[in-house]
Amino acid sequence: MSERTGAKIVLALALATLVALTGVSTGALDDLDASPRDGRRQFVFDGTRLSVVVHGDGRARLRYGKKNEVTVTRKLTGAAAKKGNSSWSLEDQVLRLFARCTGIAINCSVEYVVHLPPDVDVFVSASPGVTIMDLNGAQQTCDVEV
Repeated sequence: MSERTGAKIVLALALATLVALTGVSTGALDDLDASPRDGRRQFVFDGTRLSVVVHGDGRARLRYGKKNEVTVTRKLTGAAAKKGNSSWSLEDQVLRLFARCTGIAINCSVEYVVHLPPDVDVFVSASPGVTIMDLNGAQQTCDVEV
């Protein structure tokens, strides 16, 4: 291969990379302009068993809280803070926490602290990659849906 042909290949690859990055940056890197969102919700809970389901991305810490109450504090940054990329609800003894980091996430993070009644049996399931810090302080990153 001649030096001239090699230079053309390098130039073509550089242009293809630039075009690809330009296309990606318009939609996928949109987490840089999102304002962080913090929030806190309290749910009345009088059951004896609670399932905590964490979908999407992030980290959840489980703590003991007050009797008959589930309190969730969350911190969202980047794409997760954008409208429609997160939700939280408690229905039928299932606490659902959802947040996602879309595209190429440079500035995206999701953190939950969940305060649970001390007399409740807790079952946790999470998406792959979600880190759970349980009531005893043990940390586990989920590799598969549990």
